[in-house]
Amino acid sequence: MKGFFQELQTKRIYRVAGGYIVSAWVILQVAAIVIPSLEFPSWVMKIVLDVLLLGFVPALLLGWHLDLRRARAENSSALNKDAAGSPQRPSEHTLPGEERAGLDVKHHAMQTAPRAKTPEKISVSRLPITGSDVFGREEDIAFLNDAWANQHINVVTIVAWAGVGKSTLVNHWLRRMAAEHYRSAELVFGWSFYRRGTSGGTSSADEFLDAALAWFGDPDPRVGTAWEKGERLAKLIAHRRTLLVLDGLEPLQNPPGPQEGRLREPSLQALLRELAAFNMGLCIITTRMPVPDIADHERTSALRRELEQLSSAAGAKLLRALGVKGHEAELRSASDEFSGHSLALTLLGSYLTDAYNGDIRCRKEVSARLAHDVRQGVHARKVMESYQTWFREGPELSVLRMLDS
Repeated sequence: MKGFFQELQTKRIYRVAGGYIVSAWVILQVAAIVIPSLEFPSWVMKIVLDVLLLGFVPALLLGWHLDLRRARAENSSALNKDAAGSPQRPSEHTLPGEERAGLDVKHHAMQTAPRAKTPEKISVSRLPITGSDVFGREEDIAFLNDAWANQHINVVTIVAWAGVGKSTLVNHWLRRMAAEHYRSAELVFGWSFYRRGTSGGTSSADEFLDAALAWFGDPDPRVGTAWEKGERLAKLIAHRRTLLVLDGLEPLQNPPGPQEGRLREPSLQALLRELAAFNMGLCIITTRMPVPDIADHERTSALRRELEQLSSAAGAKLLRALGVKGHEAELRSASDEFSGHSLALTLLGSYLTDAYNGDIRCRKEVSARLAHDVRQGVHARKVMESYQTWFREGPELSVLRMLDS
C-alpha cells in the first residue's frame, strides 16, 4: 500500500484533488455569506458541506482512472498526428436540387481518388483518448466501413448512453482507417465537444466553427451570421472527400422534453442539414440521443446506429484484457450483472485487478449493490463506492481529511 501511495504522487490525481478542494472552499465561503443573509435554516449549510464531501471521492477516483487509461493508451498505437499542408480551395458553386448529379460527382471522386495516397491534412488530436481494445463490435465496425464506401451515405449518427463505448468504437475504426491511408479520404478532421483534461467542461459551437472554418481554409471565419457560417463550412467540407468526426454532440442538443435532441445552435443546424443533403465524404456523429434536425434524410443519406451493450462473451473478453482472472462462466456472469455496460465493466476490471489481483470471485461486494439504471451512471457509481471502501484501509483517503480542516 505504501508503494501505491508513492505512485499516486507522480500522477495528476493530486491536481484533481487540489482543484476540487479550492473549488469546494470557494463554494463554502459563498454559502457562508449567502445562506445567513437569505435566512435559510442552518441545516442548508450542512447539506452543502455533505454534498461537497461526497463529491470528492468520485472526482479523485475519476482522475486516477483517467491516468490509468491514459497510460494504457500511450502503450498502444496512437492516432495519426496533424499532417502538414493546405487543402485546395473547393468550388464556390453548390448543387441545390440536383441530388442525382451530386451523387455522380461523389461516385466519380471515389473512383478516381488514389487508393494509397495519404490525406492532404489530418487533425484528430481533439478527439478523446480512449482504450485501444474493442470487444464485440465487429458488426458496428462493418457498418462504418459500409457507410464510408457507400456513395449514397452522407451522415452517420452513433447513438448510445454514456459509457457504452461510442468514442472507443469510432477511435478504433479511425485507427484501422489510418493503417490504410484513410481509404481515399482527402481531409480528416475530428472534434469533441467535451474538453479534455482535469477542468472538464464542453466546447461551444462558436469555438468549433471558428476552428473548423480556419482549418478548412475559409478566408475570414468571423464574417457572417451563425447560420451563414454553418452553410459556408458545409460547402468547404462537402465538396471534398472529407471524413468529419463530431464526438459528443449532446451538450449542444436540447435535453429530454418537447424539443429533445434538437440542436440549439443555428450554425450546427445549417452544417448538418447541408451535409445530410450533399456530401462527397462522410460525417460521423456520436451522441446520447438522435438528431431530429436531419430526420428528413434518415434511411436515405443519413443513417442512425443504436449501439447495444456488450454481449456476455464480449464482456468476458474485456474483463480478461483488464487482467481479471476466473472461469469463463463467472466472467460472463459478471458481464451480465453489469448489463454489459462497457464503462462499468472497465471500472470493475480495474478495481479487481488493483485490489484483489484480478480475482473475479471478489466482485460480489460490488455486484450486491448494483442498480439497473445505466442511464444515470449507477453502475459506475457502485464500483466507485467499492474503491472508497478499499481506500479506508490505507493512507490514500488522508487527503479527504483536508476538507475538514
